[in-house]
Amino acid sequence: MLVRVAALAALGGFLFGYDLGLIGGAMLGISQAFNITSNSTKQAIVGAAKLGAFFGTFIGGVLMLRYGRRVAIACEAGFFVLGPLLMAVSTGPGGLVVGRLLIGLGVGASAIVVPAYLGEIAPADKRGAVVQTYEMMLTLGMLCAGVVDWLLSRSVGPAAWRWMVGLPAAPGALLLVSLSVLPESPRWLVLRGQLDLALATLHNIIQSSSSRSGRSAAEQSVIAASEAQVGGNAGDGLHGVGVEWHRPFATSRLLSCRFREECVVRG
Repeated sequence: MLVRVAALAALGGFLFGYDLGLIGGAMLGISQAFNITSNSTKQAIVGAAKLGAFFGTFIGGVLMLRYGRRVAIACEAGFFVLGPLLMAVSTGPGGLVVGRLLIGLGVGASAIVVPAYLGEIAPADKRGAVVQTYEMMLTLGMLCAGVVDWLLSRSVGPAAWRWMVGLPAAPGALLLVSLSVLPESPRWLVLRGQLDLALATLHNIIQSSSSRSGRSAAEQSVIAASEAQVGGNAGDGLHGVGVEWHRPFATSRLLSCRFREECVVRG
C-alpha cells in the first residue's frame, strides 16, 4: 500500500510541475495560431493559472475538511483533466484562459490536499520521504514540460501547441482512477469517529513490520489522533486539523514554495 501512496505522491507532484511549466513552450505556437500580438492577452493566458491557484487553495482546503481527502483529490484530478482538454480544443484566447484557470484550480488544490493526505497516511518513519517525493516530482514535472514541448515543436508542426497543452489530461485521468485503490486518510476517519476503520487502514499500511508491532504502532497513531481531536469541533473548522502531524514540515514546505515561485517567475 505504501508503494501506491508514493505513486500518488509522484503523480500529483508531477502534474503540478508539468502544468505550470508547459505554457512557456506552448505560447509561441498559440500566439501564431490565433495571431495574438497583445501582451495583455498573453499575460491573461499565462496568469490565469496563478489566479486559479489562489482560489484553488481555498477550494481544496474546504473540500478536504468537509468531504475528505480522497474527494478533494478527485476534484483536483478533475481540474487537471478538464483544463488541458479545454485548452487543446480551444478556438480562441477565451477558451485558453478558462482552461488555464481550471488548471490553476487543480494546482492550488494539489498544493494543499496531496501533501496533507500523504503526511497523514504514510507511516511515521517514512512520512518525510513520501512527502518529499511529491516535491521532487514537482520539479521533475517542470523539467519534463520543457523537454516535451521542445520535442513536440520539432516533430508535430504548427499544431504542436495543442498536444503540449492537452497531454497533461492523461496523467490527470490516471490520478483520478488511482483513487479507487487508495484508502481514505486515517486522520479523517478518526475525525469522523470511524476509529475501527482508521485502525484497519493504518494496520495495512504498517504491515511491513511484524504483525504485533504494526498493530501497536497503528493503535498509537489512532490514539494520538483521537486525543488531538478533543477540545474542538474537528472536521467543522481548522482547529485541530493537521497541526500536530505537519508542524515538522512547515519550514521545508515554505522553502520549497519559495523555490517553485522563483522557478516559475524566472523561467
